[in-house]
Amino acid sequence: THFIGIGIDNFKDSKNDLQYSSKDIRDLSFKLKEKYGDAVTIDTLFNENVNVTNVIALKAKLKTTTVNDKVIIAYSGHGLLSK
Repeated sequence: THFIGIGIDNFKDSKNDLQYSSKDIRDLSFKLKEKYGDAVTIDTLFNENVNVTNVIALKAKLKTTTVNDKVIIAYSGHGLLSK
């Protein structure tokens, strides 16, 4: 089982900041580790570490999975509309 968790609380414009997105991903990661132990691989990205380079690195890790693997991807944050 592979878990990818991305949580973003802090945005360039602080009026868009959130309070619990990173906590939600951390809590979910903890529960999965508690349930599956060493049978789960957990990769997380938070706030400023969510960037193109790190997301591409996670994608590369996912490319190593097979049809027999269980993959869980969770995102906590929000999207914004722009011109």
